[in-house]
Amino acid sequence: MTFKTDSSLPSALGANLAAESHAVLALLEQLRGAIDGEEYDHLFEPSEEILKNAIASISFIGQVKAGKTSLVNALIAKPNFLPSDVNPWTAVVTQLFFDKPGGPHSGAHFAFFDDQQWDKFANRGGRLGELASEIPESEEKLKGVRLEVEQMKERAKKQLGDRFQSLLGKTHKFETATTDVLARYICAGDEPEALVKQHVQGRYADITREAAVFFEKEKFAFPVVMVDTPGLNDPLMIREEITLQSLEHSQIFVLVLSAHQAFSSADLYLVRILNALRLDRLVIFVNRADELTNPEKDIGAIRKHITKFMEKERPDIAVPIVFGSASCASSAMLGEASIDPTRVASMELSSAGAAKVKSNTKFESKKQQQAWDASGLPALEHEISKMMFDGPGQAWLTSARIDLDNAARLIQAKTETALDRLKQQQEKTGANKSRTKDKKPTPKFDAKHFDSECERLFGALRLVVERNMNTAWTEMKTGLQELTEQFIVEHDQEFAVYLQRAKKSKKTIPWSCDTTPLRRELNIYLNQEFPQIQKTVLGNIEYGVKKISDSMVESGLPAAKNLRINTAELAAQSASTSALSKIVPIDMDSSWWQGWMSKFMRTAKVREKVGRMIRAQFLPIQDELMGSMTKQLVTSSNAAIVSYQKTLNSLVDIITSEAERPQENAPKDISKRINELEDRVKVCKGVSAVLKKALAA
Repeated sequence: MTFKTDSSLPSALGANLAAESHAVLALLEQLRGAIDGEEYDHLFEPSEEILKNAIASISFIGQVKAGKTSLVNALIAKPNFLPSDVNPWTAVVTQLFFDKPGGPHSGAHFAFFDDQQWDKFANRGGRLGELASEIPESEEKLKGVRLEVEQMKERAKKQLGDRFQSLLGKTHKFETATTDVLARYICAGDEPEALVKQHVQGRYADITREAAVFFEKEKFAFPVVMVDTPGLNDPLMIREEITLQSLEHSQIFVLVLSAHQAFSSADLYLVRILNALRLDRLVIFVNRADELTNPEKDIGAIRKHITKFMEKERPDIAVPIVFGSASCASSAMLGEASIDPTRVASMELSSAGAAKVKSNTKFESKKQQQAWDASGLPALEHEISKMMFDGPGQAWLTSARIDLDNAARLIQAKTETALDRLKQQQEKTGANKSRTKDKKPTPKFDAKHFDSECERLFGALRLVVERNMNTAWTEMKTGLQELTEQFIVEHDQEFAVYLQRAKKSKKTIPWSCDTTPLRRELNIYLNQEFPQIQKTVLGNIEYGVKKISDSMVESGLPAAKNLRINTAELAAQSASTSALSKIVPIDMDSSWWQGWMSKFMRTAKVREKVGRMIRAQFLPIQDELMGSMTKQLVTSSNAAIVSYQKTLNSLVDIITSEAERPQENAPKDISKRINELEDRVKVCKGVSAVLKKALAA
């Protein structure tokens, strides 16, 4: 190999997040080292679990033939590893895990559709069959869908023979993942005329639902999973369903466009998919910039076109745009003989004036290094790394810091309780009366009052949060319905004009309903309203926790004042809008509506019928949006409240158990123990001070 990567360099993808994560874990070990073998593991588990199990999910979506898979291959420093020519029949999301927490760190797993999934799309047409059945007068189209899926079913049986049925629901595992192995599962071969051989390309393609490949950490500083998604133009739409499901679990998105076709009219499916994403976690990579004839002029025009397009979709978010060439990057890795100097020069010309970004991929050859640096991949890695840190990384770090700070304060509370007890013993022995004579007495802890007050205050907090949420959801639902009704009115006006033209014309004029504007308005509305509801819930919780804390202090638990509620997950939530990406029957191509139009176009109530269809088809989408967002906030707020309640209970257990410990006897032992515990308090305070500063930043 003529190049090497170093995951320890600051330029490595995820380096900032890894450094901060290690710093938090180092503080945890500092605390662990100060507790003298005492049992505090249950206090450390939340912080350790979130940081040691964290993995950043990065999904790649884009146009067919935009070079998406080639880009993934270049980013993972394995050119030509994933087959880059995937047949439209394939429906495979491929996950590439690097340093997966808990492993494995090598091999590959391929999951097949189970009986229920196969029956849904192979016997009933999947999502497309559902759509066809919902369109009036569409029986002919439904027959066409059934014919297509029957052909797919027969193809799968030819590929697999008698093994076909027994493979459904199974998973194939390999200790070593190779390109040849991958080709059998995610890359379709030629149409088979008979049963094919076991090791031929595409043998299992039709029944493979998901592929997972595992590696060591390699070039990445932080655990990541790169998700290569198939295109979204499958006639059965099973590919789209699977891709959308995978996107729901991703945190960062890379939209790959071709420099020759950046957001053309053929990309309406991409517009729908954008509704499912967090656009503040999106970076656009314009591939094949090295193929532009006039890069200096063309890149400016393409950037302006993309920026205008994105501003229309979400005017409140500036999405970073990187121009580059996956081919140029791959050529650098494959060797000097693969490099086209003309294309490298074109890339350098196109990036003139842009800030230089360091990379952790280093080449022995100056020519190869030049090609890599010009490819745009260092800049893309930089943007992804930044989003990892600012997005999911901050949520993980904040949560771990809050939990660790609470652990430090609980340990400090127990230690100070032990110190008070020892100093009282010391005073009784007369060894050091001056040390405690001016000390104010600590209020006696009232366990009975604590239990009743806890139950009352936490109940009141949950009730306030629930009431505010219900009010907010009602208002949001009204807002969604108003936007839909507004769209129906505007569309009705356009449809009326069409009907007049169609009645006068001797030829059939096609008609289709473009729901993109409605989806856009709903998306903007949700992303404006959701943060307001989220802010209200956070405010309710903070106010409630303040009351609970004050009450606990009055009950004789002064340490409760400094404990924090961990709302990091709640604060990191964003509006779940994936339902907006779902296609509905009225979106379908005009040919789908020919039969319906011919029957109803000249009736008096045709406009009213279309309005009812739009309303009926978007109502379930609105319900799904409301349901998913309700689940988000209810789940995360309840988790925060339960966690805080457990922390308070831990404080009670600590204080109670320490008070019941047997007393030290020898004055010498007492003095020694006091010194040890005072050192521990210093460590706890020091750790808390560092965490407080980090949380305030």
